[in-house]
Amino acid sequence: MPSVMSGRATPSELTQAGIIGQSPQQLDLQIEDGWRSRGEQAFEAMVRSDSRLFIAKLEEAVLSESICVQLYDMLLERAMHHDGYRAELVATFRQIRDEELAHVWTLIEALERVGVRARTALAEHPRNWGIAAQRVAQVLAQPHNSMSQCLHAMLIYELGEQAAWETLVTLMAASGDDTWLRRFQAVLQDEQRHANTIKALLSRELPDGAAANP
Repeated sequence: MPSVMSGRATPSELTQAGIIGQSPQQLDLQIEDGWRSRGEQAFEAMVRSDSRLFIAKLEEAVLSESICVQLYDMLLERAMHHDGYRAELVATFRQIRDEELAHVWTLIEALERVGVRARTALAEHPRNWGIAAQRVAQVLAQPHNSMSQCLHAMLIYELGEQAAWETLVTLMAASGDDTWLRRFQAVLQDEQRHANTIKALLSRELPDGAAANP
């Protein structure tokens, strides 16, 4: 897998920046001074009438993906320290978590291309995804909850992310930017795989005869 960070920052720097390790309400990307909004590099599609909707969806996605990184950190903690070390789960959660972090950087780059700072995006779109994340985080944080309960909560969140990326792909397709369309389609494929992986894990964790139907 290619480097998630693309040479931009280390995980510890992201923690200091506020993307990892804070509650959903406190999420706040600290973009380094060298990262300037570059309106002159904006997508040609952003001059169209639907540009505000597209930018709003990008902003929401930065928040949801940033939160998702934190949720997988919580799942990793459980898999490593709750009911013994679950090696298979640790490896799976770590891979998905790293891919979610890569999605964050893709969205930051996309926002910069249209002249929007990710910090502003996180500040303006906290409510819907923040509320959803709080509910999932509450399930993950309760030590008496089973791994199947945690996976069920995470699957619900992943399905929401998948739907959000389907919308972004549709909007990007309408823009006519084939390069970014391919990048967004690749992320959507990641999200579909994440949901399928969590669903498969949930099926294995559930008692015999139970079904995973979120």
